[in-house]
Amino acid sequence: MDNNEFFDEYSEILQNVERPSRYIGDEFGSYKKNFEAAKGKFLFVFPDKYEIGISNFGHKILYDLINKQDDLLCDRMYAPEKDFLELLKQKKKSLYALESKKSPKDFDIIGFGLQYEMCYTTVLKLLEFSEIPVFSKDRDNNHPIILAGGPSASNPVPMSPFVDIFIIGDGEDVNIEVLRKVVELKNLSRFEKIKELSKIEGVYAPMFPKKTNKRIAQLDFNNHPVSSPIPHFSSVHDRAIIELRRGCGRLCRFCQASHINLPVRERKKEDIVELTKQYVKNSGYDEYSLLSLSSNDHGQIEEILRELNCYYKGSGINVSLPSQRADRFSFELASLAQQEKKATITIAPEAGSLRMRNVINKNLSEDQIINATISCVKNGWNKIKYYFVIGLPFETFEDLEGIVDLIQKVNLKCRELGLKYPQITCSISVFVPKPHTPFQWARQNKIDEIEKKIVL
Repeated sequence: MDNNEFFDEYSEILQNVERPSRYIGDEFGSYKKNFEAAKGKFLFVFPDKYEIGISNFGHKILYDLINKQDDLLCDRMYAPEKDFLELLKQKKKSLYALESKKSPKDFDIIGFGLQYEMCYTTVLKLLEFSEIPVFSKDRDNNHPIILAGGPSASNPVPMSPFVDIFIIGDGEDVNIEVLRKVVELKNLSRFEKIKELSKIEGVYAPMFPKKTNKRIAQLDFNNHPVSSPIPHFSSVHDRAIIELRRGCGRLCRFCQASHINLPVRERKKEDIVELTKQYVKNSGYDEYSLLSLSSNDHGQIEEILRELNCYYKGSGINVSLPSQRADRFSFELASLAQQEKKATITIAPEAGSLRMRNVINKNLSEDQIINATISCVKNGWNKIKYYFVIGLPFETFEDLEGIVDLIQKVNLKCRELGLKYPQITCSISVFVPKPHTPFQWARQNKIDEIEKKIVL
């Protein structure tokens, strides 16, 4: 279906929904490959809003890597809002992929990115609206293989009745391998295809349960995108994203990402600098983010920032360093991260008291947190964000009061040094026990318990 046919068919729906640009595709930087010419067709589905999904870095990696293969195609779909789904149902139309406008049923594989547990029911709804049986056992040879990957795929049990195969670990290599295998086995039955796919390292098939080794990808220059689809309107992260490192050796006891992404791998300084230059040039963004679970843990972070600062001096292009470790954040690093337009800088104490930080293996002293904050204030940042988690195992109300005490001590230190008080924002999340962490069997606080802690 070309664009004219698409708009003729869906114009009435698009004119009556909020933000129709979520559903039209054709973004700058998107691939426009010939659907019929592709031997293997992969539909990547992010089961959340367009503006959230299009910002997801894992989605950008897989979309780029698969489409770089001459004979393969990767299209995208995101979770529509309720108004769009209701009109689809009313007009008796199916969901469609953004680039090709093809039905999900026309693809060889539909791959869902499971970033968090709350998206599970969205996956089922998307299957239903795609006219694909929700239960794996009810699908036949004419239906695509349903694949799932991402953090929540590390525990496949909850979604096993609905997903044919899970990708355990990194997806860079294995998704292409799976798609090529599906093409190779196109004449076999669905049952036989899944059986053969289950033999690939990193693939777990609930029909053929076995111990599955995690796939580990190397952070090579060529498996990092240097362009990606630019959304039609402001998304969650409107910036070029460059991944510094994967994994985290800190191993905080509540953090699933640090435990399932081992071993820790770092990109070369030279690759990071070149990837940044290419991505910013190709995308037109005026900000780039150096992404990692802890960016300042990269062994050459200062050298990277020095070189990029020199390159972008006077250009108006800014750097974003997400979630800083206070014990690695220095005056020098704060100086190197200076920008013409300073945004918010984020520090993650996670807990208000030293006792609680030791319990979760954060191992940060109060002085380290305060000194990191003061370094930022001295270098011109007036907006600081702290990340905290409440509802942690062994937590007391005294630990929660430590959050308030910490902020008061930061303000007191600023007053002693004659510095202007920063605007401090506290982002407070509720602890959720995650698989493969030391706290995976810990009890989650009930709603009334959390409400009492919030109003403390």
